[in-house]
Amino acid sequence: MTLQKIHRIEDEGNLNDMMIQEGMPFKESESLRHFINSHGVKPLLMWVSATFLYCYQFFLRTSPSVMEDVLREEFLMDAQSFGLLASFYYIAYSVLQIPMGVLIDKIGLRRILTFSAAMCSLGALVFGVSEGHILAKVGRLFMGVGSAGVFLSCLKLITLWFPKRKFGIFVGFTMMMGTFGAIGAQTPLALMIEALGWRMSLIVMSGVGALWAILLWTLIRDRKAPLGLKSEEKPIPLLVGLKQIVTNSQIWLAALYGTTMYTVLSSFSDLWGPAYLMKAYHLDKPLAGLASSALLLGVAVGGPFFGYVSERFKSRKFPMLIAAIGSLFFFSLFLYTANLSLSVIFIFLFLVGFFVGGKLMNFAVGTDSVPYSLSGTATGFINACCMTSGVIFQPFIGWLMHQVWDGKLINGIPQYTAQNYVFGLSVIPICMLLAIGITLMTRESYPK
Repeated sequence: MTLQKIHRIEDEGNLNDMMIQEGMPFKESESLRHFINSHGVKPLLMWVSATFLYCYQFFLRTSPSVMEDVLREEFLMDAQSFGLLASFYYIAYSVLQIPMGVLIDKIGLRRILTFSAAMCSLGALVFGVSEGHILAKVGRLFMGVGSAGVFLSCLKLITLWFPKRKFGIFVGFTMMMGTFGAIGAQTPLALMIEALGWRMSLIVMSGVGALWAILLWTLIRDRKAPLGLKSEEKPIPLLVGLKQIVTNSQIWLAALYGTTMYTVLSSFSDLWGPAYLMKAYHLDKPLAGLASSALLLGVAVGGPFFGYVSERFKSRKFPMLIAAIGSLFFFSLFLYTANLSLSVIFIFLFLVGFFVGGKLMNFAVGTDSVPYSLSGTATGFINACCMTSGVIFQPFIGWLMHQVWDGKLINGIPQYTAQNYVFGLSVIPICMLLAIGITLMTRESYPK
């Protein structure tokens, strides 16, 4: 670096930050402590701030699960209509995955993350003040728009700022942060609703999102090449890049695996799980939310664990297969075994979540299979497919329940039995079984 350039950098701001922007070489095998000593804490601070937003949007995503009774009463909805209301989040989220991936690759993380936080905040506000189901759907749609780029931005940030072989571990910890948000949308949100009401609770969360948007704009910095590379790959034209992705069989298999494995989160944890537990085991709302949180806690533990397994065994495929088999086994035990004790319910749901945490390796397969300049677009495509599980199965499970409903009404609201819920939720183990077959068709992609 020339003396003239050093003076110019000092005039613009922090010398250390600019050295990081240009890329200081690292060894793929270096420890996190050595990485911090070499590059400072700024990459970690950016990752933490982005993952907190992922935590926040996960809170908004799963919030209807503990408001099912009050929202159905407020808006006079049956199960299918309520599932449709919740799925508006996933409609926007799914449709925008590929566009958001392209935008992240083209315009950078800072603007995308700030926009995302602001839109999530707006969506929570609109939903909180809605007087009818139409405005509530608009609020859910805004939440989906805001959330669409968050996880992709976290993955892109990891790709750009951390060693590639650490990708699986950082993705696992990112998912762990997200599940903390989903856990917050169970018992803590239920208690918050009891104290403030569901409308004021969402308005408060809207304020949190607005403040975080300001913080992200202040903290996040963009870069075009991964840390440690002095030059970029030659930019790939948009249509050429999209063609590379949609014609890559590994990308499709990673996407289908994620779609089938994510169904337990999008359909059970995000929506129908607490209601099923309240009906089948006569739990009150906070306790049902706490039981559902056991699944999310399992994901929080399983994500980093399977990231470690991937690095330890130098494999993406092995942890994906174990994840699919384990989640199928324990969810089937939970769903089809009658009269479980509360402690066994918690254990089974935790183990389901633990194994579902391994599904994150599908994103590693995706980023392993394309140039880094297409990583955002590739993960956007994969995540778009994953999120279709919510669009399809949230209302579909409600529809299945309604098909076997016995016609009982209370104050004009359909009342569903535990057997109705089991019938609808049986879609989930079928999807997990499909995930096993998809894994067997996937090639190993771990970097050599």
